[in-house]
Amino acid sequence: MIICCFFIESDDAEKIKARSQDLTEASMKLGEAIYKAEAEKNPNESEASDDNVNKDDGDIVDADFEDLDDQKK
Repeated sequence: MIICCFFIESDDAEKIKARSQDLTEASMKLGEAIYKAEAEKNPNESEASDDNVNKDDGDIVDADFEDLDDQKK
């Protein structure tokens, strides 16, 4: 693993943006490597489980309501 640490001692905006982009890309690669390592360690676990997507929740009702207490005041 390569750990990169640098300090920018410049007022050059383009140089700062370039170093910031480099840091962002390095952190993305690190995150990707961690994600892949976890996926290889636990191949049977999915990222997001769809088990509950089609679950029938009979007690849930979609409805509109009007607060009548506001009209009385």
